[in-house]
Amino acid sequence: MNNTRSIEFQDIKKDNSQQENVRRSFRVPVAPEDGMTVVINDNSYQVVDISLEGISIACENNTTFMVAQTFDNCEIKTPDSIIKNLTGRIVHFSCGSEAGWQNGIQWIDFDKETLLKISTLVASMKKKLLKTNSLENE
Repeated sequence: MNNTRSIEFQDIKKDNSQQENVRRSFRVPVAPEDGMTVVINDNSYQVVDISLEGISIACENNTTFMVAQTFDNCEIKTPDSIIKNLTGRIVHFSCGSEAGWQNGIQWIDFDKETLLKISTLVASMKKKLLKTNSLENE
């Protein structure tokens, strides 16, 4: 009789070379009528969604940015506020539906004051979204 354990019961070793891409923050969708944009290199882009750690923006084509590209002095603009001096890194791009291409930007190297501003913005967008959804379901 063979004493070798079947592979289906053996532990699979984790490959430490693989990077774990796990989202740690809730994404809040941003409608075009919300008027939220991000300014990168003096160009404005529509924000598709926002989280504590970053945003997705709409672009006309997939050659606008490259993965791992970084930008200093970015700004998030809303009708009521501006969050300045953000440093962003492109972490992905994908083909969106009606918005064209979407680029994911992760904020890096920001201070506590900036985090508080982003947190406040995300919380207000989330509250607005939940209120709108609850009114639609009544």
